[in-house]
Amino acid sequence: MTRFRTGLVVLAAIFGAAPALAADMPYGYGGVPVLRAPSAIVAANWDGFYVGGHLGGGWGDGSYTLNNGVFTENYTYDPSNFVGGVQGGLQATWGHWLLGIEGAYTWTSLSQTATSAIVPTNLATFDIKYMGNVSARLGFTLDRLMVYAKGGWAFARTYTFDRDTATGIGAETWDWNNGFVVGTGLEYQFAPGWIAGLAFDYYNFTPSRNFTLGAANASITNGDISIYTLTGKVSYLFNWW
Repeated sequence: MTRFRTGLVVLAAIFGAAPALAADMPYGYGGVPVLRAPSAIVAANWDGFYVGGHLGGGWGDGSYTLNNGVFTENYTYDPSNFVGGVQGGLQATWGHWLLGIEGAYTWTSLSQTATSAIVPTNLATFDIKYMGNVSARLGFTLDRLMVYAKGGWAFARTYTFDRDTATGIGAETWDWNNGFVVGTGLEYQFAPGWIAGLAFDYYNFTPSRNFTLGAANASITNGDISIYTLTGKVSYLFNWW
């Protein structure tokens, strides 16, 4: 009997609480309770255009041939320095896939001065002051995270200087060089509209030019310069909607 009474008390408590619980539920047509769906999780939006900046390090390797009008010599090139600049782009997504185009401009001073093995008083300097690229990007998004590969046209503003310290004769010349860039990276939307990323890019240029050194005709030929950069990036994305 004790267990029976206990059961009656429990049932009475349940049925007594039911009206109070039902009063808190929204009702639809005919008094049928309406169940609310859970709030939707809003996925990250990667569509739009963005602007930002980047900062990191760069290093290079390669070689070129310098003819200063008196002798011809091959030089190697392997500088390193800080790099920094700006970037901007436009992109859109289809499902998880992202397609975009990006332009970047980078300031640096990847400079190296070499002493001639033929005439030890002769110094040759090759310096990349600025470089940039316009490239296509193909990415894959996982909500706030995106990984991508890129490739396109690259350009560099290069400086050449050759001087004989014994005679004081020297010359300098500037030129724009064309090349290509390929790279990869990852980006993360850490706040609405804000993107942080890490990028690795490979540039290649083949510098060549003619210039006057004193009364002689000088030239750079057989240039093959590779530049590598590793940079951190921050951008702000203006969504289309």
